Amino acid sequence: MAFVHEIDGEHRTGAVDTARATAVTLVDVRPDVRLFATWHLRTSDSAVRFPVRVTYHCTVVDPVAVVRGRRTGGWDPSWVLVQDPRPHHLHAKHPEGDENGLCRSLTALLSPSPAPRALPGIRVELGHVDVGSAWPNDIDEA
Repeated sequence: MAFVHEIDGEHRTGAVDTARATAVTLVDVRPDVRLFATWHLRTSDSAVRFPVRVTYHCTVVDPVAVVRGRRTGGWDPSWVLVQDPRPHHLHAKHPEGDENGLCRSLTALLSPSPAPRALPGIRVELGHVDVGSAWPNDIDEA
């Protein structure tokens, strides 16, 4: 864990005069924290969906940037990863039973840039893509 102190409008880590701090934020700096995102992607040939779970490894590389990013607009790394629209581009692209093909497509899609947008102070790496067997779903998700 890292403490980020706000002193005279500046964010600082390390040895600081804590009596002058107007705010203190505790930032988790453990390496390779696992975060998950799940989606249900439609098959190309029926009304069933593939359950998809993607594992990400996240490491805070700049605790001050994390605190600044949180203060300039509410964000949560887990929420950002789940809101990624790119996996939905693979809706109806693979037939039922082609879990391996969808897994390869998702890995290729997400590997170059695992996060859909920059997360200030956090390095995001793609961990693993899991695609389960397709299952029926009466709800039409976009």
